[in-house]
Amino acid sequence: MSELGLALVSFFAATLLPFSSEAALVAGVAAGVPVLNAVIACSIGNCLACLLNFKLGDWLRNKMQNRMENSRGGRLSLGWMQRYGKASLFLSWLPIIGDPLTVIAGMARVGWLWFIGVICTLRIVRYVFIAGAIS
Repeated sequence: MSELGLALVSFFAATLLPFSSEAALVAGVAAGVPVLNAVIACSIGNCLACLLNFKLGDWLRNKMQNRMENSRGGRLSLGWMQRYGKASLFLSWLPIIGDPLTVIAGMARVGWLWFIGVICTLRIVRYVFIAGAIS
């Protein structure tokens, strides 16, 4: 596996597709990709996908505002982001709920600087921690 492959898998893993960027990181290092290169590639791919998720959420809000407000799940998601706001992004590194939170952040129009700072920092720290654990 190459650095580009790691970046692509990590990108798709940060969308709502069922991929594991953590497993890709471990596999990449096992296949001989230097640890630092693997962490950088996974971080870049994952963070770029989170930014895409944010923009998708912003776009969806404009297209689906009424539907979101009229569905139970939509109200819960928007209510969670409005109630806990920016702080909820500290959970964005978690499996299953993390990537949808990045879309919801776009829907809730969380500030870009806060979003990038929290999301990217947490994603990078996660990869550094995993790389440290396997090294």
